[in-house]
Amino acid sequence: MKKILLFIAIVFLSSTIYAQTTVYFNLNHFLGNKPFTKDNVGNNDINTPFKITRLEYYISEISLIHDGGIVTPVKEFWILTDIFKRGSYELGKFDIQHLESVVFHIGVDPDHNNGDPAVYPEGHPLALKVPAMHWGWAAGYNFIALEGLGGNQLDKAFQIHTLGNENYKEVKIDLDIYAENGQLNIPIRGDYDMAMRTLDASVGIFYHGPAKFGIKLADNFASYVFSRDEAVSTTHQIEKKTSFQLLPNIAQAGSATVKIKSFDEGNFDIHISDSSGKLIRSEKNAQNGTVLQLNGLEAGIYFISINRKGLSSITQKLVIY
Repeated sequence: MKKILLFIAIVFLSSTIYAQTTVYFNLNHFLGNKPFTKDNVGNNDINTPFKITRLEYYISEISLIHDGGIVTPVKEFWILTDIFKRGSYELGKFDIQHLESVVFHIGVDPDHNNGDPAVYPEGHPLALKVPAMHWGWAAGYNFIALEGLGGNQLDKAFQIHTLGNENYKEVKIDLDIYAENGQLNIPIRGDYDMAMRTLDASVGIFYHGPAKFGIKLADNFASYVFSRDEAVSTTHQIEKKTSFQLLPNIAQAGSATVKIKSFDEGNFDIHISDSSGKLIRSEKNAQNGTVLQLNGLEAGIYFISINRKGLSSITQKLVIY
């Protein structure tokens, strides 16, 4: 019983000692290679000029893939994006150092799509909106509401609103970025020229529904609109770090054995410190798969760092109970 209580206390304490990373989801809005403005005129793959007067869409079920393939879902979090407004969203604090990719979905997840928007407080992404983003319980939310003017004279109004659980689409973006100073910024570019791919805005399209143009718009969003935004400020770019995983990262005192799984080539040095920062053990020229026998460690919190030539060091937490 004492060991169980000690284990709980250590895990609780570790959550306060080991700083978490604040993760931001940054959506940068573009038309082609230019940042979006209300005066921009787009031109799609069939050479149809268009001007967007409204574009709102939902993002749901964000998952962060990090530190060797760990999947961390961002629970109970929805984004209603309006491309006329700044698109930066704080996802929360997570135990993440290396973000390998992000997965998100366009639309409202099926568990919430057909619910009652009146239950949400004003300001919540799923609350009632003006202009409306909800079509009623049966149809659910407008996943994407795209409106504008098309044609050479920009005199043909068009509207495409996509809805329906069948149009709930997944997007995955590979990233390979690291936390810096307790923050991690996910740079996503939305190119809305690609939203209009193969859609002729000059013929006055007017469609609200789950089929026809609604399907095409959803497919464009899923396959063509989003990418990693490479044009990020150099102040947010950081040096390349090595990366590894402890297997396991929680072990019992007296019989602790952990394995180092490295994600980079070459040998490395290992340093083990206690919670006060005191170095208690080092090992040089270790390799991927190295097994550490830590039988002499007492219950507590430890930090294992690896250093590899040409890469910055990185640290993982080990809990001994």
